[in-house]
Amino acid sequence: MSTPRPLGVLALSLVTTGHHSSSPPPGKSQADICWLETVTIELLIYFLEEMNLHDCHLLIHSNNQGTIGAFDKGCSPNSHLNLSIHHTYLTLSHLSISPQIIYVESIANPADPISRREQGDVDKYLPHDFKLPDELIDSFIHV
Repeated sequence: MSTPRPLGVLALSLVTTGHHSSSPPPGKSQADICWLETVTIELLIYFLEEMNLHDCHLLIHSNNQGTIGAFDKGCSPNSHLNLSIHHTYLTLSHLSISPQIIYVESIANPADPISRREQGDVDKYLPHDFKLPDELIDSFIHV
């Protein structure tokens, strides 16, 4: 699949309930944020799979250095991050998508306005849905 211009996907406003085995362990908010941003990348890959995107290079911007480091190494000391990374790389491999995650400061992160509930123009929303994996369904609630 090709697109006439670069494709951007912003996945935000996810809230963990903490009642599922794939949820992050209780503790510091930084651990929760790192898990959430890691799962956001996993959800991005499922979204791209639904769009039949394959055989390409994917550039991802993130302001979370823990997430970037975990993906660069392919693992983390956190078992919950490892599960998400494992699912992500399995899907990426199947689709022949080569990811590159680079750090951007929060001020330059295009997702930050959305995380503050500034949702932007509806006509810029992407017209695709995807099924949330069963193991993540109980981890999220709609806000």
